[in-house]
Amino acid sequence: MSETNRSQTVFAVLGVAAAFGILAFSVRSTKVADDASVGIVPADKAKIAPDFELPVVGSTKVVRLSSTAQQMPVVYSFWATWCGPCRMELPHLEELSKKYAGKAAFFGINADDMPDAVLAFKKQNNLTLPMLSDIKRTAARDYGVDSLPTLFVVDKQGRVRYSSQGYSEDTPSEVAATLDHIIAE
Repeated sequence: MSETNRSQTVFAVLGVAAAFGILAFSVRSTKVADDASVGIVPADKAKIAPDFELPVVGSTKVVRLSSTAQQMPVVYSFWATWCGPCRMELPHLEELSKKYAGKAAFFGINADDMPDAVLAFKKQNNLTLPMLSDIKRTAARDYGVDSLPTLFVVDKQGRVRYSSQGYSEDTPSEVAATLDHIIAE
């Protein structure tokens, strides 16, 4: 086998392996980060969300989960600009953030991209959703995030009441149902 053919074979194998890796990283999983269950978790079975303090991209503001959650439920999704399922989820989160304005706080948490890339993505996609930077991946580690997007809904007592990995067409309605349930409690 010639050196050129050997190189092409190696690159083809690496390309297929990379494609499967991205697919495995991005599809919906039945295992949910931080052992929370898919669906609305009853308050008495919900785990306390790990607290975080992250900067708002493009601002000097910092968001602390515990402070925000004391005021209203919080929805946040870990995402990246390169993630296809994230790109499908973000417009729905944008819509939900407008529907629940004043009743719930929404954030995107980006753990992969530099702030300039996040701002450019936000502008290009007409998103107003506040984006938080977790470039050191401390929050992602605390939550056991191993695929993107990974979304959480936290109630006013700081408990994880809903979480999901990956994106499905059901995610927006599940988030809305969880918020409706939490707000009515």
